[in-house]
Amino acid sequence: MAEIILRGPVSGREYVYRTQGETPTVDEQRDADARLRQQETDFAQQYQERFGRDLLPSRGAGAQIGEFFRGIPRGAGGLFETAALGLATPFEEETELRLREGIRGIGMGLQDRFAPAIGREETVGGRLGEAVGSMGAIAGSGLAAGVVGGPIAGLGVGAGLGAAAGAGEASERARAFGATQEERNLATRLGLIPGALEVVPLVRLSRVLERGGLRERLTRALITGGEEGLQEAASSIAQNLIEQGVYNPEQGTFEGTGEDLGYGAGAGALIQAISDLVIPGRLRRRVGEGT
Repeated sequence: MAEIILRGPVSGREYVYRTQGETPTVDEQRDADARLRQQETDFAQQYQERFGRDLLPSRGAGAQIGEFFRGIPRGAGGLFETAALGLATPFEEETELRLREGIRGIGMGLQDRFAPAIGREETVGGRLGEAVGSMGAIAGSGLAAGVVGGPIAGLGVGAGLGAAAGAGEASERARAFGATQEERNLATRLGLIPGALEVVPLVRLSRVLERGGLRERLTRALITGGEEGLQEAASSIAQNLIEQGVYNPEQGTFEGTGEDLGYGAGAGALIQAISDLVIPGRLRRRVGEGT
């Protein structure tokens, strides 16, 4: 049995977390970090109640903006990590576990680099940045493929990446719940469907990358935001239904749907608006040609 020793940045306390094996797994390291963050947040809240002083970093407008930009690489990295986990699921369990450890290890390095400050884990800015990063990873990959190989290639890459991420999410949820191998395999296959839906806003994005005045651009941003929000809500409901129908009948159908809808809509509108501003007209015509 090994130990993970971490020092709290707020309290200065030393925390010791014991692991099952001689070498901590990535899951154990991530769990230790999450527990440290919660314990440090609890300490700060108790300190403020007793002494009236807030030890946590500011959560004002400046902090929200900073967390937004830190959230973008977290969201993009998380999407690629989940997609890679989905691609590893067809392998035998022993091989998949080795691949999973490596994939999550790489992902942990990125997440640690752009981790939010203690107490800022659930800021609106950070969560919106993560949504932008996640959508941007699919949209960027699809649009890049579209520039090289045309619209069909772009949509194929976007749908494939989304499907892999959907399968990875379904598999990880089933694994975390303790589902059997057969249940996890079924959930993974079903997860391909809501994952592939991630490409729907990309269809809209590829069609509307065109010139226009302020009113047209605002309208496009609202439409794309609405579509992305609805797609995120639909994917969230679908993943909940998969869990509910395959291995956990207690899972709520609409759990987390409201947040996914809101952040998805915000991310879609932002990406559409930014695309209208920064992508040259010639490239817009090339990407949108034939759609």
